[in-house]
Amino acid sequence: RLLLFFVLQSVVIYIIFLLYTIIFRNIGGSDMKKKIFAIIAVILSLLMLASCNGEERAKKERRQNLRIGLSVSGNETDPYTSLHISGIDDLVKSADLNSNQIVKKTGITEENCYSTAVELVEQGCNLIFAAGSGLEDYIVQAATEKFNVQFCVAKGTQATTTGLANLHSYSVAESESRYVSGVAAGLKLNDMIENGEIPAKNIKVGYVGSMSGAENTSAYTAFYLGAKSVCPGVKLEVQYAGLENSENLERIAANALIANGCVLIAQHSYTNGAAETCEQNNVYFVGNVASAAEKAPNFAVTSSSSNWNACYKYAVNCIIDGKELPVEWSNGYDSDACGIVETNEATFASKDRYNEAKRKITETEKALKEKTLKVFDTASWTVGGETITTTANEELASFYYGTEYIADGYFKEYEISSLPKFQFRIDGIAVLN
Repeated sequence: RLLLFFVLQSVVIYIIFLLYTIIFRNIGGSDMKKKIFAIIAVILSLLMLASCNGEERAKKERRQNLRIGLSVSGNETDPYTSLHISGIDDLVKSADLNSNQIVKKTGITEENCYSTAVELVEQGCNLIFAAGSGLEDYIVQAATEKFNVQFCVAKGTQATTTGLANLHSYSVAESESRYVSGVAAGLKLNDMIENGEIPAKNIKVGYVGSMSGAENTSAYTAFYLGAKSVCPGVKLEVQYAGLENSENLERIAANALIANGCVLIAQHSYTNGAAETCEQNNVYFVGNVASAAEKAPNFAVTSSSSNWNACYKYAVNCIIDGKELPVEWSNGYDSDACGIVETNEATFASKDRYNEAKRKITETEKALKEKTLKVFDTASWTVGGETITTTANEELASFYYGTEYIADGYFKEYEISSLPKFQFRIDGIAVLN
């Protein structure tokens, strides 16, 4: 990188020299005026180059002085935690850091979260990330005491309300990847319709949620809208498992949806319980976080995925560039934070239909990356038959704190807050428990 900088600098000097030669020859007046102009021009050029050199040196120093800590509640065997660990590890390549600049702490509990944060600070970490259930309160406590350290909480809720300058929250815009996985599901439904396996209308798809709340609501709604965009006859039923990582409860939820007539199941949770249940019952499946093809080789269509490195790289680059970290931020398709795993060709009736599905999925991803497609476009959903144009009403005021989330014809999910905020129960979706 430094070699490239010096090469570019040499090119700039050469161009400046040529320009000054031309200008010098064409300036009228006495030789003394020409000499004065030339001297001023050279001084300005040297100042400009010195400024560039100084900025590059400052960036290099900030990069070298950066030490990153990561606290996660799980370990490498947990799919969600492994995404954060790999995202941090990838900084060695994506942000040009050394592995000794990164310190990771796994298996962190509420009991040892605060002491772990303090330990990371004592080990020289000046940028600390935390991901996991129940950790935020203790990270906030550490942030109130260690003002010179930046603390960032994945899917955090307190960065804005506490007013701490060194506390931040970050996330991946999961509604985008859920939408694309929904498109893949809808295309598989079309494949089944063309084969005469299911009717073209009143198609029921199931969704195994983890726990009720805006995160699940946003995700299953985005999934449904993606499916509906290519298969208009689809309806969605949601069954909550009640926990985030309970294989047995997810099996029970999946079985209940299958018994209720759902021909495809998607999940918000992280175990393989629902995938295995679908494989055993010949029901198609869309997973979360990681491919389910190993557990459901004949029926796993695809899975949504998240690249948390995009969030970590963004924060690191802010600090290296000398910029303040936003209080909240999220990363989506435009920064390669969202995606789906490779669509399973074995789940489609023919090579041609599989290729058609891939083309449509690629087209959808391109539109999200270029921001020409909005997941929660208000023209694509209604509540009680009515198009919703504002979040400023008495029923929602306490949840949105007076902030308007609908503008420019769409609900601004992950744009105003790093947390999912979509709370509407839209037409076409039924929550069973």
